[in-house]
Amino acid sequence: MATTRSFEIKQTPKTGTGIIATAPIPSGTLIHAEAPAITIPYPQESWLKRSLAIMGAAQRLPAETQEQFFALNVNAATRAACKNLFGKLLAQAESKDPALWQELQALEPDEREAAAQCFVSANVVFAGNSKPLGALGQGHWAGAENDRVGDEWGDRGDADALFLTAARFNHSCVANAHLSWNPATRRLHVLAKTDIAAGDEVYVSYRGQALSVLGCDQRQLVLVKKYGFLCLCAECCKKGPELKRSDLVRKVAKSLLERYGGVPETGVERRAAIESLGKAEKELWNVDVMSVAHVKMNLSKLYVAEGDVEKAQECCLEACRIFKTCLGKDNPVTVSVVKSLLACRRGPFIRELLVASLGYTEEELGMDEVGDEVGEVDDEAV
Repeated sequence: MATTRSFEIKQTPKTGTGIIATAPIPSGTLIHAEAPAITIPYPQESWLKRSLAIMGAAQRLPAETQEQFFALNVNAATRAACKNLFGKLLAQAESKDPALWQELQALEPDEREAAAQCFVSANVVFAGNSKPLGALGQGHWAGAENDRVGDEWGDRGDADALFLTAARFNHSCVANAHLSWNPATRRLHVLAKTDIAAGDEVYVSYRGQALSVLGCDQRQLVLVKKYGFLCLCAECCKKGPELKRSDLVRKVAKSLLERYGGVPETGVERRAAIESLGKAEKELWNVDVMSVAHVKMNLSKLYVAEGDVEKAQECCLEACRIFKTCLGKDNPVTVSVVKSLLACRRGPFIRELLVASLGYTEEELGMDEVGDEVGEVDDEAV
């Protein structure tokens, strides 16, 4: 998927440095694709090795890139947390890495001060701006309170990475763009979730779908703990009855996504689940479109179990459109969801629809390899 730069990085009155659209950006447009500037395997053997690896990676950056790295925004909370980082390094090095400790002791005072500043600055910038990557993680839903699987980046078993330009996108709980890791291209992708007018700021959600299903107070706690700021987006500034309704919708959505991840055994339970998810889906369109996609996939599985292939196809198709808009046509998650639609099709209708409506060719999807039997949605894909 090609991208033509349609934004600029500039100061804004509301959010400081941000990403501003320089031309109209239609929904589904790939706004930005970027490879990591720094990638740190996770987990490391120890805090000491991880911190040194971050400093070493920053020092190896080309001069211009290194300048961009150290110019990234760092919030006060992160800086305060890392204030005594170099002292901690010295303390641990003496007992765990004697060779490193002796090397540091041999430095002249000004050299040690320079090393301390580089060590602290690199770790502060990385801590405040890096993202966890995970294989196909952007399609999964998990609770935001779980640091290891807390967002649409998936589990942290791969690496933490820093992206110089993407770090400039500011957060909103009602973001107009979606940020995800595409394992097929090994790039971070930012796609427009809605039409964005020229001059508008482009926002992403720092914690993805997992944050969107939390109430306002819970979202603020997560953002303060992780990023050191209070969100002032339109959703977080609601008050009174509007805020109560918004929080209730998100609470119900979170409960339903947790409860109906699988398919109930009895028809009565399945029909109750269909009714509950159907109501939640209508409310979620104004909250988080990716949550709508997951509800649609769950509904598709329920309709398959109930033998209603037509409704299963309809729900799966809507989910496909959302994933394609937010993640991109070539993202493995999107492709897997589209293949799930193929698995619950009958006749040539779906073939024609996929080509005409979603823009795939039969070769891209390997359609000749997919049978005509009704199948279940792939849980691992979504």
